Amino acid sequence: MKRSAALPSPMCKALAVALASTFVTTAIAQNVPSGQPNPKPQPSWMKKGGPLPSPAPPPPPPDPAAEAEAQAKADARKHFEQGLALFDAGSMEAALPEFLTSLSIYPTRAAKKNAALCLRRLNRFDEAFDMNEALLAFPGVTEEEKQVALREIAELRPLVGDLVIEGVPDGATISIDGKPRGTTPLPGAMHVPVGERTVRIFKAGFETLEARLQVVGGKTARLPAVLARLELAGWLQVDEASGYSMDVLLDGAAVGKTPWRGLVASGDHLVSLRGDKRLGTQPARVEVRPSLITPILLIAEELPSVLRVEAKTKDADISVDGVRLGRGAWEGPVRAGSHRIEITANGFVREERRVDLEAGKREAVAVALEPIPPPSGFWADKRLFGELGATFALAPTFGGSLDGSCTGPCAASLGLGGGGMLRFGLEIRRKWLFGVEVGGLFVRRSFTDRPDEDVHVFGNIAANKGLTDDVISLGGAHVGASVARTVGERFPVTFRLGAGGFFGSVQDDRSGQYNTTARDVPDPTSATGTRLKASTPYTVDRVTETQAALGVYIAPEIRAGMRISDKLDVALSVSALVLLIPEPPSWVPEQGYVQASTDGQGKYDSDTLTGTSILVVSPGLVATYRF
Repeated sequence: MKRSAALPSPMCKALAVALASTFVTTAIAQNVPSGQPNPKPQPSWMKKGGPLPSPAPPPPPPDPAAEAEAQAKADARKHFEQGLALFDAGSMEAALPEFLTSLSIYPTRAAKKNAALCLRRLNRFDEAFDMNEALLAFPGVTEEEKQVALREIAELRPLVGDLVIEGVPDGATISIDGKPRGTTPLPGAMHVPVGERTVRIFKAGFETLEARLQVVGGKTARLPAVLARLELAGWLQVDEASGYSMDVLLDGAAVGKTPWRGLVASGDHLVSLRGDKRLGTQPARVEVRPSLITPILLIAEELPSVLRVEAKTKDADISVDGVRLGRGAWEGPVRAGSHRIEITANGFVREERRVDLEAGKREAVAVALEPIPPPSGFWADKRLFGELGATFALAPTFGGSLDGSCTGPCAASLGLGGGGMLRFGLEIRRKWLFGVEVGGLFVRRSFTDRPDEDVHVFGNIAANKGLTDDVISLGGAHVGASVARTVGERFPVTFRLGAGGFFGSVQDDRSGQYNTTARDVPDPTSATGTRLKASTPYTVDRVTETQAALGVYIAPEIRAGMRISDKLDVALSVSALVLLIPEPPSWVPEQGYVQASTDGQGKYDSDTLTGTSILVVSPGLVATYRF
């Protein structure tokens, strides 16, 4: 039986190959057959005792800048391709952040073009306008791309206006509808969407200016803005709990980095933080008190979503998660998850909505409030109202015996004074008003050098003659009811008739110049036993009496005004207050004795201080408020 040869092992094979190679090399080197060409010279290192070869030079080190650029291009392309996929799927809200992220890493023309398309389809026309302008200035833009961008700008122009802010000092931060737009001095006009915009201007040491203006497409709106220096101010200290250095946004304007302290106007302010990538805080309200340091500690967190809220109702307040953010519109980063949006405005039904936001998504919410429906039943077309008025009072005369005795050298003044009125009632269909009212009146009138008032001296002495001065003051309250009829809407005219009771008093401050009576007086030294005592002048400085004046009043009134708002009217009025006093107040002699110089004591005659009716004409200003 034939034995099979064993196969050599792999190790034996390798050893045999090595020995054969050495043998052949040596044979070639020592026994070259004659007549054959010499082999190539051996390298010196192969010769016995030759030097070893030098090591190969190391490869050049990598360029960090080139590597960083290559990595940036790769990251930018990744976000760009993700944006393209979302764009093709019709998800503009999700595609836009990817294109913007690509631009922030490594700007390209393609990313700008696609971002501009997304912005336009999302109705963010001003940002799309800016993006197309930036594309025109991008290096290497082609002629075809220029034409596309110019066509987009022309189509967007009717939807975008320009805003120029004038008179603002350098270093002031500008925000429009709650979004920061830059710091003065601005490079030029800002592009803003058409419609009513809310502009806020902040600069440390000055009062924050907030203005609302209307922007028209293709037109330039100018806002003259003069910042007033702070008078009532306090210090605001803003810190981040973990010690991060983050941008501080005060009322939507970037004012510095944490930790930050600044002098701001006293009152409520909106504070938030912005950091790298998605780090930040949702807005928080803080009240700054005058001359005090108000600290606020905020905790930074990831805010992966963006929320925009726009109120379609004028002057509507926007609140998110219980924090009032301003009026008109607001946009900013928020936490992912559920958020409560609340929109309120005077005269409209409060609207509350809940939105659920996914991380990396932007949600836009537009809310139009419904007017409060008119009341039904008894209160249909009926509203409570209140009125407050102030008047200037004119009284030609008070009547009474004083007016009748003012003859000869006597001069009587016009009665002057003022009054006020408070009225509450019910308005029906904006035409009829029924109310109850309370008011006050004060009028003063004077008489000078009245000749027919004598001082009657006690005893058998004739009355002292002279000239008397009187200052008559009429004052009191009137309480009653009224009915009125209003004509007109924008400029209403009202006719009113009021009546009620008058509860007042009349005061007479009386003084004068008099002469004692010349008469014979006993004189033991005289031959006749009497002598003539001459008349001498004397003065009564002041004698005052106050008497009640009770009666009723009738008050017709006409007014013409202007309707400031649905709730407020302001009007000029003229009313005639007719006081009817059945028992006019009189001077009571026994209550006002006077010293008649050397003649002893005396008193004045009884005089009626007013008549039974007094007319007071009252022009004034009246404000009506409807509840």
